[in-house]
Amino acid sequence: MDRFSVLPESHLFAIVSFLPFKEAARTSVLSKRWRHVWRSSKNIEFDERCFANVDADREVQRQVFIDFVRQWVQNYQEPTVDRLSLKFSLPPNNPRVVENCIAFALARHVKHLALDFSDPTWDVHDLDDIAHPTPFDLPLSVYNHPLESLTLSSCNFNVSEFKNFGVLKEISLCWVEMKESTTKALLAKLGVLRV
Repeated sequence: MDRFSVLPESHLFAIVSFLPFKEAARTSVLSKRWRHVWRSSKNIEFDERCFANVDADREVQRQVFIDFVRQWVQNYQEPTVDRLSLKFSLPPNNPRVVENCIAFALARHVKHLALDFSDPTWDVHDLDDIAHPTPFDLPLSVYNHPLESLTLSSCNFNVSEFKNFGVLKEISLCWVEMKESTTKALLAKLGVLRV
């Protein structure tokens, strides 16, 4: 007997929200009833690398990814988002899609935000030999939002801009170039963070 079929939709939404985003999307093939349940997930992960196909043109793949993100954001009906992760290797020349995605999450009271703009070809062992760009500046709206965790990769930020730094419990930085003043300000506030 299929016990999932008798569960109310609110329970299905809860189940899907505990799954990683890619696994939540896979539930859409279970039955007609499950087809759109994953679209209510509160843990959203947009990863450009999931759209990679070695045989396809990179710009075409990028546009397919951008269109997917735009459509998802436009059609999302839930009032809150717990976690948003956006992995976009070297964001497009027009950062609007990234800014809109961040604004979407902030409007839904996101608590955990992860932005990764690093190139998957970068090697951690090349830190001294190659300067890696940080092509995207964290929008000012993020500094005013009460986040619990923030993960940034290849993204510029200014710790002194944070208005709700006391709410932040975790911060993770990778491929981030910081000025000495930013490093000092971050270290001064580390007592508030979980290490």
